[in-house]
Amino acid sequence: MSATKSSPSDAAQNQVVQKNETEVTISKNSSDAKTRSPSCCPHTVGETVVARWSEDKVWYNAVIDSIDDASSQAHVTFIDYGNSATVSVNKIVATANDIPADELEMVDECVQLPICLPLTSAPLASIKEEDVASSLGA
Repeated sequence: MSATKSSPSDAAQNQVVQKNETEVTISKNSSDAKTRSPSCCPHTVGETVVARWSEDKVWYNAVIDSIDDASSQAHVTFIDYGNSATVSVNKIVATANDIPADELEMVDECVQLPICLPLTSAPLASIKEEDVASSLGA
């Protein structure tokens, strides 16, 4: 792993680190915290995600407040309710589409799940708009 300074004027602020062909800026300034860690978490501070609260095992909309690479934990705020918690980074997903299939029963009502149309054996060209609307409850 090699380290170089990004520029003389930024030397006290940032350090560019080359690791496994991925360049990451490590900020020494806490106000510049939107950095991505290649080793721990694929998410960034400030990113809106879906996180599973350990108290009830339900997935909720959240925003990442901080990430601790050493413990593989992130501090999140559940945006629909205002409470915060520390959760394992492996219980954070980018969207509801990424929630494990066996946990879809445990998703908060505020989380937007993808709309799935009923499967049909009819060719797509033969599906009528009215049929789609009625299957959606419209």
